[in-house]
Amino acid sequence: MDLFSIVILTVLSLSLVAVVVAAVRTLAALRKGRMLSECHGYGSEAMSQTSVSVVVSGARTEDEIEQRLSSEYWRYEVIVVVDSSLDAKLLHTLCLKYALIRVNFPTIEELPIDGVAMLYRSRQRRYRRLVVIDRLHRSCADDWNCGVAVASFDRIVPLESDRFLLPDALPRWVMELHESGRERNEVLSAQVAPMHF
Repeated sequence: MDLFSIVILTVLSLSLVAVVVAAVRTLAALRKGRMLSECHGYGSEAMSQTSVSVVVSGARTEDEIEQRLSSEYWRYEVIVVVDSSLDAKLLHTLCLKYALIRVNFPTIEELPIDGVAMLYRSRQRRYRRLVVIDRLHRSCADDWNCGVAVASFDRIVPLESDRFLLPDALPRWVMELHESGRERNEVLSAQVAPMHF
């Protein structure tokens, strides 16, 4: 067998391996998507386009924030408003743990924000869902307005620091939005109580 034949066989072998790897990855992705939709009963095309911003007023501990990042819903962000004048150590810990960097706070004429607010986002891709706002706490409504000003998504879920969502609350909420036909409303009210949505 000459050198040219060996090179051709090697190229063909590598091409075949690449095709097999691509097929295995595609099947794994399809299987994962089917498992998620069967497991949760969610998964319509419209639901996968619905994004949610959860705005938390006055988070006090690192664990509170970690718990809010653990939702199974894939199209959401968590905007946490903290007051470093009350607990500078918390903001410092968050900056270290999530590799937060300070970014410009947007100015929105329709929603004026009182006081100076500092905005932080993570440099790490795995924490891209987390947004931290540092500002003097005046009221929950002020904190929520601050969160709305920087929210990436149209659907807003405001929470106080002692309110938590159950692990499947966001997917179920989105599913009910689409089933009720109210997904086009600008404002939806929902009962929020301690430890559940």
